[in-house]
Amino acid sequence: MNYYRPILIVVFALLLLLSSCGTEKKVIYMRNVPASDTTYKVNPPQDIVVRPGDKLSIIVKSDIPEMANAFNLAVPYNYVGIEGYRDGNRATAFYTVDSDGMIDFPVLGKIEVAGMKRTEIADSIKNRLINEDLLKGAIVNVSYGNLSFSVIGDVKAPGRYSFDKDYITLLDALSMAQDLNITGRRDNILVTRLESDGTLNTYRVDLRDMNSLLQSPVYYVQQNDVIYVEPNKKQIRNSASGANSALEPSFWISLVSLLSSLTTTVVAIMSK
Repeated sequence: MNYYRPILIVVFALLLLLSSCGTEKKVIYMRNVPASDTTYKVNPPQDIVVRPGDKLSIIVKSDIPEMANAFNLAVPYNYVGIEGYRDGNRATAFYTVDSDGMIDFPVLGKIEVAGMKRTEIADSIKNRLINEDLLKGAIVNVSYGNLSFSVIGDVKAPGRYSFDKDYITLLDALSMAQDLNITGRRDNILVTRLESDGTLNTYRVDLRDMNSLLQSPVYYVQQNDVIYVEPNKKQIRNSASGANSALEPSFWISLVSLLSSLTTTVVAIMSK
């Protein structure tokens, strides 16, 4: 009867190996990348363009600071209720893009900025100041004030995160959320994107596949993107019932272990 024991041990080992291999494939990022150096083509980045509701910091400078100040929206630093940041001894406020895509700029009046990149806005204002002989040697710097994205679901630190770069990748965004939990699905990241025309687009990304990641339209994050990490099936079942499922490898490993112990006991009794 002792010949049953090695068979059960082999079955147990195989189940344990299959379970660990399956888990490894589910949690490793970009697992199809060769060991040697490889070059990949990345989907071209989509430039951040200004939308209604965005906030912009627009700073105008020149060789004569006193003249440039007339084109800067500034208030005393101790002014109560202003949203902005300190620039020397003054607080420079943000322009908020209205529902028509316009900002009200000093001297120049209403300027349409929706759909433009920050560099295009800077060039447009600079050209007007120079061409209209309002400010010689004008230097215009435009930066974003409230760009953000959200990460929700099975990550370590879900929340809304701000960024001020022209380009930020999906991996950057997930790292800001302190990465996925071990139970988060890496093969089915959902990104929702509200376009400027009011349509909502959804995209799926497999972080385990390098090509799927780099060629995705959401490899570069846009303002107001929502990144959702779905928990795996085991996590969902555990959250719902708090019990192991018969479909999980851990259940079968436990069952085989129990049967092995019972068999060993029976064999020991029968061999007496």
